[in-house]
Amino acid sequence: MIARSYSAARGAVLFREVWSRLSKAGAIFGTPIDATQPVATPRGLDATQRASVSAALGDAILALQAQNVAPDAPLGEVQLIEAGGTRHAIGGGDEIEGVLNKTASRPLTAGRYAPVQGTSYLQIVTLGDGATRAEGFLTYSQSTDARSPHANDQLPLWSQLTTRELPTMP
Repeated sequence: MIARSYSAARGAVLFREVWSRLSKAGAIFGTPIDATQPVATPRGLDATQRASVSAALGDAILALQAQNVAPDAPLGEVQLIEAGGTRHAIGGGDEIEGVLNKTASRPLTAGRYAPVQGTSYLQIVTLGDGATRAEGFLTYSQSTDARSPHANDQLPLWSQLTTRELPTMP
């Protein structure tokens, strides 16, 4: 996951609010995306869009202030899931933010983003020296039935980005 989308990331909330406004402004980059240079493009600000960027930043700060959210609040203080009386900080974001760990949330309401969909299964596999190691977790846990002992059992793993070792075949 890109560092700006970790639950501890400061500035992620402001970035999301600014970017959601800028994405509606049209082309803002001086050099548009070029499929032959995917790492180097898009880049730079189109000088004609400076007013749009300033307005988006100002509007985002006002929107956060109206909901008592500090512009530098860690993402996990704003984007969280409450389960069993415990708040679980959740990282990730939407594709438009350039985030690799999908977490779509409802718009900021009462100072909170409520995650509604996203990555459901995360697995990391390491291959090397004849050994395979796999680890991962289910973001929505093993059961969505609140009566199940497995309801929310893996939510703390997701919140803390901690994985469990998974079985592998030799």
